[in-house]
Parts: sequence; C-alpha cells; structure tokens
Amino acid sequence: MKIFDTYKTGLLIVYVLFFLYLPLFGGTGVDSRGVRVTVPDENVRIVSLSPGATETLYVLGLRDEIVGVSDFCN
Repeated sequence: MKIFDTYKTGLLIVYVLFFLYLPLFGGTGVDSRGVRVTVPDENVRIVSLSPGATETLYVLGLRDEIVGVSDFCN
C-alpha cells in the first residue's frame, strides 16, 4: 500500500503544480469535471492562505506575485 500512497502523493503534486502554473503563464487545461479551462496570459496576483504554499511559492521564485498571506505565514 505504500507504493499506492506514494503514487497518489506524486499525482497530487503534479495536479497542483499544473494548476499553479496554468494561471501564471496562461493557457488551456481541463479540470477534474472534464471542463476546458482557459486562463488569459495577464498579470498575476496570488493570495496564499497556507504557510506551506507560501514557502513553495517563494522557492519557485514567485515572491513578487504574492499580494496577501495568512497570519500564520512568515
């Protein structure tokens, strides 16, 4: 079962990163319901409500796009 958990975690990471980068660069994707989602390539503003997500955004070099964080973020 550990392999299945690792697979699910990896799939979740790929899914989250895809939908994290889609709004940043614009483009088209398909959501979990099968609906095509088109995001225009424009300026991006990010509000992060999770300290872990905020740290990930900083590591990815998206510091300038972050406009709001929760009280628990550094």
